[in-house]
Amino acid sequence: MAVNQYIEQLSRREAIYVRRVQYSLIFMVLAILPLITFSSETGRFYLKSFGVLIRQFGDIGISMLLTFMIIMTMIGVSSLWKLYKTARLKSRYRWGAYSAR
Repeated sequence: MAVNQYIEQLSRREAIYVRRVQYSLIFMVLAILPLITFSSETGRFYLKSFGVLIRQFGDIGISMLLTFMIIMTMIGVSSLWKLYKTARLKSRYRWGAYSAR
């Protein structure tokens, strides 16, 4: 019975890590949106030049945006790593519970 409870606990932890990865990806996309522009002539997206970004956001705004992107990347990568480790642990315990039957 303890193994099944541990597997349920791992499932809840896995759901939390999946949600963190999803939110960090959404926030990364939202942080990247001000850095790109769309050209209707060519139908493509382009990165804005650094001078345009400084005019729009200022030095502090750009540094805050880049800091936010770095933090979100670190949270996403660490959550993805924890998700991988939790999934491996969960599969190992599931296989142990299955083979013990």
